[in-house]
Amino acid sequence: MNRKKNSPTIYDVAAAAKVSTATVSRVFSNSNYPVSSQTREQILSIAAELGYVYKRTPVPAGERRDVHVLVPNLENPFYMALIDGMEASLRAYDLNMILMNTNDSLQQERKIIASLAARKSAVILSPITSETQHLNMLLDSGCELVLIEQFLSSHCSSIQFNSCAGGRMATEYLIERGLRRIAYLSPALIRPTRKGVYQGFEQAMENHQIPVCPELVCVGDDSDGSQADTIEIGVELCRKLLAGAAQIPEGICCENDLIAVGAMGYLLRQGIRVPEDVSVIGLDNIPFGSLVFPGLTTVDQCTREMGSLAAELIHGNLMDPARKRVQLLLEPRLVIRDSVI
Repeated sequence: MNRKKNSPTIYDVAAAAKVSTATVSRVFSNSNYPVSSQTREQILSIAAELGYVYKRTPVPAGERRDVHVLVPNLENPFYMALIDGMEASLRAYDLNMILMNTNDSLQQERKIIASLAARKSAVILSPITSETQHLNMLLDSGCELVLIEQFLSSHCSSIQFNSCAGGRMATEYLIERGLRRIAYLSPALIRPTRKGVYQGFEQAMENHQIPVCPELVCVGDDSDGSQADTIEIGVELCRKLLAGAAQIPEGICCENDLIAVGAMGYLLRQGIRVPEDVSVIGLDNIPFGSLVFPGLTTVDQCTREMGSLAAELIHGNLMDPARKRVQLLLEPRLVIRDSVI
């Protein structure tokens, strides 16, 4: 791209305003994606000061305008929030989203990726496992690839949530509230993110010298269908937990919010009060976590920001294929509501 020497760019404005280039683009393109009035005014002021003139920079005519987005489970509100942030940013860059659901199936993921590799598509992918062979097929064919939730290759950009820190933060909050008999519920530990959350749970317990009680750790496996994240699996995991425990736990740390909502529902139907009898905490901060009763205490995973950043990275790579690939790690934030005593 030809520019006059020292001509200010969108990156200069973003750096000075301490926001992403996607946010700057939204302001100047009048995107419907919400930007606070204070941030908008700050960006416009800095742009005027730098002498920046906005010029829309779509992918050149005749080149790729579609971005294929692959996620494991469209029924999960986590992915819908991720897609919401992603779609708004892609639209600001004049890129089209083609959404594809891999249905928690590695076979389906491989099949879709083989097809996209043949078409040299631009891809944003949330992988199901750490397997990289089919991802290399994309990279070898010249596809632009951005991974979300996992870092699997230095040859493509990726955005991850610090799942270990999230699991540790959730567990430590239960411990800070004076709870010691703490259970853990999770679907099958087949994804690095799930393994990371459990690792954080173990670290927090060890740091406070609290033994992890095996009868209070209830993790699903592939054979019972718990590779998916659903409320029903939360119900089933909580049922197994109570059936196998000598006494009910004081608190339950759940790998994600859907599991937590299912667990709370089961506890309440058994006459066990939340949080008076058992405290429950999740991870994700999905939208309806604030609408259930009691409101779900959780750990925010910066979901919409992750989606927006993925869109920004894929756009930058399409504009400049030689641009350096980056790996971003988003840190957790505790969201306190009413499900923990």
